[in-house]
Amino acid sequence: MTIQHQAYLWIGAEEELRLKTISFVQRIFCAQEGCRSCHTCKAIIEKRHYGITWLVPENYYTLKQLEPLFHVISFALDPQEKHIIIIERADLLTTACANSLLKSLEEPPQGYHFILLAPRTEGILPTIASRCVKDETTSRTSSTAHRLLPYFTQLSVSVAGELIKEIEKERVPEHEIAYLLDGCMMYWHDRFVEALKKGDSPMAQKAGAVRDIIERAREKMPMPGSSKLFLKNLFLSITL
Repeated sequence: MTIQHQAYLWIGAEEELRLKTISFVQRIFCAQEGCRSCHTCKAIIEKRHYGITWLVPENYYTLKQLEPLFHVISFALDPQEKHIIIIERADLLTTACANSLLKSLEEPPQGYHFILLAPRTEGILPTIASRCVKDETTSRTSSTAHRLLPYFTQLSVSVAGELIKEIEKERVPEHEIAYLLDGCMMYWHDRFVEALKKGDSPMAQKAGAVRDIIERAREKMPMPGSSKLFLKNLFLSITL
């Protein structure tokens, strides 16, 4: 299988994108174009194939986290060689990180190709997107809802204690906040549309107000280490 483009941007649910990427890369490197059982295919699944650099962030990317990428592409490949660089959660690239990639995406060294994965197009700089072939591989209903979403759809102060226990029990990484807000916005947008169709003015007003709160929250995402406070404040803003 030949790679037709220098850089791809795939949008969709994280697990679906991961499986799609593995399958794509297996068809490139496997002698049988993706048998899924040979040593090569297994090495790809385990992310240890020599022809792949796979970056997965714990939080927002930093320039230091991209250093291995630039180290790899500094080596010239033989004419028939290929190397694929996969960047998961490309929506977590900071502006500085994204800008540092522009030249490499537009004119990668011979044999190098990029695949950027993201659950949402928001957060992807237009300059990055314009250098990639974009493909949305999943519908809005195909991804799994964030585990905290129900707390932000009930509009009930009675679940506040449960929410606090939940976020104290298991840390919510900052990069998951955007995913949660997307789910909240989708839910309340649907409620708003349904209310308008039914002529339910109070519900439409309530859903519209919650949408506005979520939109404002999107503009001021939490700093590292402040996700708990961010979620508590968001819950209070929505329910009170």
